Amino acid sequence: MIWGSNTTIASAATDFTEFRDGLSPTLARLGKLKTTLTEGLVAADGGSIRSQRPRHVRPDRFTLSEVNQQDMKFGTFFLDLDPDNATADPPTSSTDWVSATAANLKNFAFADNTGKPFATGTIVGSLPWNNMIVDAGICVRLTKRGDPAVQAPVPTSTFKAKMDFAASTTAGAGIVADSVTGDAGVIKRDGTVVHIPFLTVADGYEHRLVIVNRNPKDVKYTVTFTDQAGGTSTPGDMAKGSAAANAMTTIDAADLVTVADSSATSATVTIVSDPSKVDIATALKTTGSGSYDTVLYKAVAN
Repeated sequence: MIWGSNTTIASAATDFTEFRDGLSPTLARLGKLKTTLTEGLVAADGGSIRSQRPRHVRPDRFTLSEVNQQDMKFGTFFLDLDPDNATADPPTSSTDWVSATAANLKNFAFADNTGKPFATGTIVGSLPWNNMIVDAGICVRLTKRGDPAVQAPVPTSTFKAKMDFAASTTAGAGIVADSVTGDAGVIKRDGTVVHIPFLTVADGYEHRLVIVNRNPKDVKYTVTFTDQAGGTSTPGDMAKGSAAANAMTTIDAADLVTVADSSATSATVTIVSDPSKVDIATALKTTGSGSYDTVLYKAVAN
């Protein structure tokens, strides 16, 4: 079994709802696997597989899991026997997963992942053991869900895969089905992220977000919020925008967010830039005294 693990980037420029470097903005090949089916078998007596006269071998179950228990509802995961197919689509039913002959084998695939944290499918059918090589791409197509249908942001994820095999023989129970496991791909997010633990819109204060962009072009930014206990944060018109090239952009907290039942929130700023090219700070002015408190935050790669 040969496992190939790719790194795919979810783009901050689209709030992580598209891939930056996938086969398309909504399709990515997380990895590849290639195997002959006999690699998934063990001779019960320790002898050779061939001596046990295996009649049919089949991949019985393919399991994909995210090692950090991330939610996988953002996409439909599947295997495709044309691993470089830029227009690959998941099968529409279990009968499309594998057919009885290699000539008809189009989508060697599993699961539509309609919300299960682990996408698992049983692969039906069997093929002669000596003329079947699995060469497949481990793919994900971004999928909108809900009513109205929306695309969930793609999280940073690390995938593992396992292939279980089954066999029938002409020599009785001389073959033991085995399984193989391997790395099945990584998804990362691009850009720079900064966490701001305190941002206030209280009377008597003027709080501002400051973005210094040293890139030769404008860069997009997105600000998301985490409520304090009892409060509700609603993003404002300036929670998404662009920071001007080779300039400082200053945004009032009142334009970033409206906070109900509280006077403060916390914020996460994501910018489509290398961390070395941007600085993020907040400036808090007490209007009564005119005093300022400025905090410079460490920008890190997402």
